[in-house]
Amino acid sequence: MKKLFCSLIAGLMFTSASLMAQFGSNSGNSETIFVTGKARAEKKADVAYLCFYVKSDGVMLKDLYAQLQNYTGTVVKAIKAKGGEKVKSVQVELLKIGEVDNRMMSSRADKTILQACNQVLVTMEPSLPMANEIVDAAIGAGAILNMTPNYYAGNNVNSSIVFGVEKPGETENELLKKAFEDAKSSAEKLAAVSGKKLGEVSFMGNYGGYIGSQFSNLKKYGAKYIGADPENINVEVSINVSFKLVNK
Repeated sequence: MKKLFCSLIAGLMFTSASLMAQFGSNSGNSETIFVTGKARAEKKADVAYLCFYVKSDGVMLKDLYAQLQNYTGTVVKAIKAKGGEKVKSVQVELLKIGEVDNRMMSSRADKTILQACNQVLVTMEPSLPMANEIVDAAIGAGAILNMTPNYYAGNNVNSSIVFGVEKPGETENELLKKAFEDAKSSAEKLAAVSGKKLGEVSFMGNYGGYIGSQFSNLKKYGAKYIGADPENINVEVSINVSFKLVNK
């Protein structure tokens, strides 16, 4: 039995070695190099986003929801009155209706306290003075700027005033070209180290670098490129490229 087991192990090792040798040989016939190129530029913001929260609490769900809608309506009315035509849109999203942990509230510890919270996201022209006035008006109407831990939600926005570039236009296209040249330059240096030169492109895509955060920004605000300074918004792109390596 022991002899049979050893024979099986020896056979498997031989088969594995053969497969590895074959894979290595095939890889040698189509060697590639994978690099990432990056480029960036600064643009003025073409949009601003303001984020507020409106909350309410109570013991009856029906009353809680009606109260939340009433509070939110007051805040939205104040925002539109102050911002006028500079406000492009106001989006309201229900973030939470649930029970609050009231163990720290000694006077209410024996009651079930329900909480509800709306997020109010304002899209407006990129004017910092007007943004400040709208923030003041919203707070005066009962909005808050940050959610407490009891109102935490995964998609909440953490900044009250954010500026962005919704329409990067030709800037983005030009940066993609520069990012490709950056990737090619890096690949040429690495190819030279290996004693070879670059061949044709075998793969290209912009899935690395800043893409993850840009998709997150796009989902939260509507713009991939955001920042705190309306005069200087970083437009950043990255591109992944694979080149074939050929002999000199």
